[in-house]
Amino acid sequence: MKELTREQKKIIYIALIAVSFLFLLRTFVYAPQQRKLASIKKQLKDAEAQIAGIDRLTAGKELSTAMQDLSTQLQKASSRLLVKDEDVINGLSSRAKKLKIEIKNLDPDDKITLPNRVPGYDAQELPISMNLSCGFKALGEYLDILRNDLPALIRIKQFDITGSGEGQANLNITLKISVYLLKEL
Repeated sequence: MKELTREQKKIIYIALIAVSFLFLLRTFVYAPQQRKLASIKKQLKDAEAQIAGIDRLTAGKELSTAMQDLSTQLQKASSRLLVKDEDVINGLSSRAKKLKIEIKNLDPDDKITLPNRVPGYDAQELPISMNLSCGFKALGEYLDILRNDLPALIRIKQFDITGSGEGQANLNITLKISVYLLKEL
């Protein structure tokens, strides 16, 4: 190889300086700005998600109207939990009698205090085991009452149906439910 001329060396030096400048520019200017832009995009995405959540809650209504509606819904839901266990048991048995459902056994277990606290209240779960005898239609109406008409929040844990025999209209039902109650502190 021949020796490089002075102009060729200058071109190589200028090219190295330009490449070094571009590398330093990318390292110290472009990369930090790119990270900052990614952070701002993430914050924007989070803010948009919060706005979308608020829009879902307000359902296109003015914020104060939506807050009043949510407050009303909360009061309605908490009123379903502020009942006594005796009222729930009486409600279960009286509704069953109205539908001509025979209650063979209604056995409430001990209350379980739930770990999640509600300010000013003690949340409790009351497990109840029931053995019933009735027809399909009465059973369906009773389950609808459990879901919609009783002044308590009820969750069905176990539901077993057995027939009374061929040609018999009555069913033997084992029902295990949990009733959720709030007790003021």
